[in-house]
Amino acid sequence: PTSGLAVIQGGAGSGKTTIGLHRLAYLAFQDSQRFRSDQMLVIVFNDALVRYISRVLPALGVEEVPVQTFQLWAEQQRRRHIPKLSARYVEDTPTHVIRLKKHPAMLRAIDQYVADLSERAESEILSESARGEGGDRVAKVWAGTAAEPLGVRLEVLSQWLQDRDGDAQHVALGTRHAVARICTRWTTRTRDVVTAWADLVTDRNRLAGAFKRWAPDALTDKEIEWAHSWCSRHSTAVLMAYEEALEESDDTQTRSVGVDGVDNDEPAELDREDDALLLRIFQALRGPLSGRRGPLQYEHMFIDEAQDMSPVELAVVLDTATEQQSVTLAGDIAQKLHLDNGFSDWRHVLQELKLDHIEIEPLKLSYRSTHEILEFATDVLGPLRNEVSGEATRYGAPVELFQFGGSGEAVGFLSEALRSLVSSEPLSSIAVISRYPEQADVYYKGLRHGEVPNLRRIAEQDFPFRPGVDVTDVRQVKGLEFDYVVIVECNSAAFPVDDESRHLLHIAATRAAHQLWVFSTGSPSLLLPEALVQASS
Repeated sequence: PTSGLAVIQGGAGSGKTTIGLHRLAYLAFQDSQRFRSDQMLVIVFNDALVRYISRVLPALGVEEVPVQTFQLWAEQQRRRHIPKLSARYVEDTPTHVIRLKKHPAMLRAIDQYVADLSERAESEILSESARGEGGDRVAKVWAGTAAEPLGVRLEVLSQWLQDRDGDAQHVALGTRHAVARICTRWTTRTRDVVTAWADLVTDRNRLAGAFKRWAPDALTDKEIEWAHSWCSRHSTAVLMAYEEALEESDDTQTRSVGVDGVDNDEPAELDREDDALLLRIFQALRGPLSGRRGPLQYEHMFIDEAQDMSPVELAVVLDTATEQQSVTLAGDIAQKLHLDNGFSDWRHVLQELKLDHIEIEPLKLSYRSTHEILEFATDVLGPLRNEVSGEATRYGAPVELFQFGGSGEAVGFLSEALRSLVSSEPLSSIAVISRYPEQADVYYKGLRHGEVPNLRRIAEQDFPFRPGVDVTDVRQVKGLEFDYVVIVECNSAAFPVDDESRHLLHIAATRAAHQLWVFSTGSPSLLLPEALVQASS
């Protein structure tokens, strides 16, 4: 528990979350002074897990530990550190833009951008200091901070130049003033994180060069061109609105209106992925994020479902850990919901984060699902299955496939089965899971007409964690568990043979603890085991 950064890879139901939460509780119990609630952070994938873990931690004796999604945490940090920036977000960012902004190559691109700025600042500082007496002392101070962010280096040098009782008095007065002016100018540049972000995402040559150098097969030239076009249009609007906001007084607001008095300005909107980029640029240019009483630093962090975070997002969060790096990263590549986030595999991501020395701890047992369910879920993954698959600790009912001529027939059959199940097991939790929300709407309406008791439509991860029947889509159930699961509309149209369908079907199946039913209208998905389809026929 006290071994610093731990990476846990485990299949569905293997206990990853339980291990992470118990490690956090153990640390809080063993050293309550260091591991205070306000010095720890839990990052989870969705709001349902936020509510669930917020209930579990007090039962483990840990109160008031912040539990947040990365999206909310990043938005809060971005607003705190860049308060005048737009608070609006694009609702339909194109896939190629998401892939570009979340790709590990962007980490390298940010580092290279900041390195280029540092090189230019250093050239000016050393060139000026070489002209006067004592310039070698300036160069020595500058070299002594080489490992620090550019903003910190400039601040250290500026303070050293202003110390009249220190070594700076041995530097010629004209040289001191000239170098100080350079520091002031470059400090202003490093504080303008928004301009740096806009410079980076609108520089087509820099973006193309970064992907050609570090990820030549990730995006085609056309996709980079499309992404660049989108970024140029949106980031320019954001930057202009930001600059206007900085110039405005607190009591006035300026607007651009046409002759008819209608607002001509297109709202300045960020992509959700921009929060991580902005925060990472802030860290690279200016140093650690700020907390209430100094740098924002957590004594311990637990990041669950890490496979659905991008390397850029992980880098931002990990940079807020204290020097001891007490962190638990838990995830499962087989349960990826986001295929465009740049998280390919643990080894590659850890290498990008400069953590390739960390050993990955695989969990080999699965405690949630039965052998039959786990075998089915592993089978549908096909070539995407993990090198080390979890083994079930118990056997149960076989997975069953039911084929119907249409949704009406399927709903009628399911209504009768659920009424019987709820009557015989009133304390059980049941999930009816579709791939798409629209399919869940159809089944919910049908089951409601079928008078299924304790029926709920879950569309916004608003699970009550009570006995009953939750009708939802697969993207809502990540990280959750139910006694019984029914996957509906598992046909070739909803679940074609592609990587995303494999991951989603695996996630849906592994929500079941005791029994799994699969419903298909039309042709069954080709991802289903052949023996299961033949048995159903």
